[in-house]
Amino acid sequence: MNLEIIKKLNECNDVSCIFRIVKECVRHVLGRGRGGLMLALQELPSYVFAYYPYHSNVIVINKYVLRELSKALSPEEYKAYVFYVLLHEYLHSLGYHEEKKVYELSFKICREILGEEHLATLIAFYGPHKVIPELRDLIKRDIMHRRSLNYKIEIVKDFEKEIIYII
Repeated sequence: MNLEIIKKLNECNDVSCIFRIVKECVRHVLGRGRGGLMLALQELPSYVFAYYPYHSNVIVINKYVLRELSKALSPEEYKAYVFYVLLHEYLHSLGYHEEKKVYELSFKICREILGEEHLATLIAFYGPHKVIPELRDLIKRDIMHRRSLNYKIEIVKDFEKEIIYII
């Protein structure tokens, strides 16, 4: 467990900060990384937490789920959820396409860096909906009320500030 990383994660005030930590953790554990990614927010059914369109440079996170969880969870719980979701999709962006492999790597990275008991590690092992009861409630509400969706994509400005030079 790396207490310095956990402290940095808890001090984050936005998704860009959390994503920098995700990248740092992946580089530390797997020795891999990439730049040039964008983050988009989109209202999706609540059972879709995020997705990465293969061969793209964008990670899309469910705006509705983020909004609702930001109200329902403590700041540390919310950051753990965002950390896990960004980690999962970042691994897809690195070329890991099989979900089973991404789940395994997510758990390995979370356990090694954040420790066995950290919420992000528990999410990586059991799955978000099993660890965060509020997600189950959102999914039930969606099914019961057939929430209308606005699929418009909103790009988050200044998500990744890493400069990439092509030589």
